[in-house]
Amino acid sequence: MDRVVGIVAEYNPFHNGHKWQIEKIRSLLGDLPIIAVMSGHFTQRGQPALLDKWQRAQMAVYVGINLVLELPFGHAVKSAEFFASGGVKLLNATGVVTDICFGAECHDTALLSDIAAKTTQPDFSVLIKSGLKTGQTYAKAVETALKHCFPQAPPSIHQPNSILAIEYLKALSNISADIRPHALPRVGPGHSELRLTQEFASASAIRETFSNQGLTAVLAGCVLPPASAQIISAAFADNRLFINEEIWEKLIFYRLRQLTAQQIAALTDVSEGLEYRIKDAAQKTSSLHHLLTTAASKRYPKTRIARLITQLLVFDSRLNKEHAPPYLRVLAFDAIGRALIKKIRSKTVSPIITHPAKFSSKNDDQTIARSLNTDARSTDLFYLILGKNLAGEDLRQKPVYIAHSAI
Repeated sequence: MDRVVGIVAEYNPFHNGHKWQIEKIRSLLGDLPIIAVMSGHFTQRGQPALLDKWQRAQMAVYVGINLVLELPFGHAVKSAEFFASGGVKLLNATGVVTDICFGAECHDTALLSDIAAKTTQPDFSVLIKSGLKTGQTYAKAVETALKHCFPQAPPSIHQPNSILAIEYLKALSNISADIRPHALPRVGPGHSELRLTQEFASASAIRETFSNQGLTAVLAGCVLPPASAQIISAAFADNRLFINEEIWEKLIFYRLRQLTAQQIAALTDVSEGLEYRIKDAAQKTSSLHHLLTTAASKRYPKTRIARLITQLLVFDSRLNKEHAPPYLRVLAFDAIGRALIKKIRSKTVSPIITHPAKFSSKNDDQTIARSLNTDARSTDLFYLILGKNLAGEDLRQKPVYIAHSAI
């Protein structure tokens, strides 16, 4: 166990593209243990996950991941920069991860590394500020700056996973992590292609098909490993899937109408009048789709608005200033993962949480307490949306041990 691979993911849900990535990693690097850092009950797009975090972690372990750690809410529901930074810091904090793998539309690791280095330079910041002054979104300003600095680079560097890959590489550099990066090609349709193919489909396409056509259509698409299909089927039967936005919408509008624009700004660190756009939109519509469309602008796209709204329902604003994920919470593991946990305990200075209630009762670190409390609130909110009476589940639920590698 001299080398260990790390992945940062959402697995929302775990599909054949994720399975292919695991198989590709082991074909390239050898039969190495793999640790995944995974977002909890809310994703980087600011939406509730399709299934709870323990079910999604189980999917991953059944299909080849050995240990799943949770990316705390304060990093999971943030921009690509903070999402990537949180995941990399957690992997580095284990003390055992030697390699990190990530899928990208552009899988030229050397080029991505050069771009990551360039984006930290002062002249690149000047280019971004220039783009922002013309009314571009931050993402568009970055794209324009990259085209200026790397005119020969392929268009694929501007695609979502390539952008996230650049953030992983920046995060590795920022903390001087001794972790080797490996960019892998993505397979199947991209995030914006909301269709199922014979074998591969994006998680977005799977969720969209589920929402419009139901579980049978998803399962018929053959885009899920058997373990994922079985876990999703069981969750559907038990009403443990997020497939109805009605309660989610009502909670959002109650919260936004309760808060003043000034409170919105204070809780989420928004500025430039965005708080007024959100507040005004919440007063004029009762549709989440219309709210996001109305509040969004060139500078602030719908995805960013969705993240801010989710933060308003869950967030402790003090977490905005606390950038290091302060603990390693185990969600699921197998026999190899158990050995990894033992090895991590001998290497890390971060607490490893396998018994959350016991840990919380003894913890006196206020940063950890705030982050854990936010994770717990997000879990309570998730189950409330599902109509489940599972308040306090985040403290009760222990990691899931998977005795077999496949279903």
